[in-house]
Amino acid sequence: MEPEKILSSLEKDAELVSPRIREWWLNYLHEQHQRYLDILAFLIETGSGGEILEIGSVPAHLTVLLKKLGYSVRGVDIDPERVRGICRRYSLDIAEVDIETQELPFPDDSFNTVLFTDMLEHLRINPVFTLRQIYRVLQEGGKIILSTPNITPAQRFRFFLYGDSYQDNLAEELKKLQTVGHMGHFRLYILSEVRQLLESVGFRMGIFTYKGGMKRLSRRQDRLLYWVHPRKERFRETLYVAAQKV
Repeated sequence: MEPEKILSSLEKDAELVSPRIREWWLNYLHEQHQRYLDILAFLIETGSGGEILEIGSVPAHLTVLLKKLGYSVRGVDIDPERVRGICRRYSLDIAEVDIETQELPFPDDSFNTVLFTDMLEHLRINPVFTLRQIYRVLQEGGKIILSTPNITPAQRFRFFLYGDSYQDNLAEELKKLQTVGHMGHFRLYILSEVRQLLESVGFRMGIFTYKGGMKRLSRRQDRLLYWVHPRKERFRETLYVAAQKV
């Protein structure tokens, strides 16, 4: 089955999800449809595969997609019970782990690829601890595939000119601990900061790219900056990075 059809078919499984997060689960499926396809494309582009560990599996849309496409994938999540019905239907292996405070429950050198997609921005304690655990369970030569919301040149320009924050509303993001069961966006990162974090634990940076739609340019200055900027792709929604264990 084509990836697009696999994702679309998941809508019928909403009844298997905890009522507490069902509305969020469905909305996320619709809103993140293209991002899941972008992750899959980047996975293929970077030649990644083999034994895959997915960090932060809930809502499990990507987990199901990868499994139905023939990938060998295991997952960890702070509260997999939220999608236990999905796990049973598709025989998903998702362990309960708080990646901010607990070690990953796998031996060293267990995986060829670790998917750490749209997770970094949710961590509020010490991302280096989590990245060290990822490095440990990867085999030598294995890759971490990381994605995180992109801070665009327009957002940085507005911060410099007007003091407008490019971070999300922290109060609203903290509420998600109660409403959906995990932290919202705690901190956004630029590419150089992602590089610093990865290299600090031993990863060697590989390719990076920007995918997703263009972020809305709401001011005339934003639109002008876009037209004169030499790297139009840096206005896209999401930053993707591949780094290798050496």
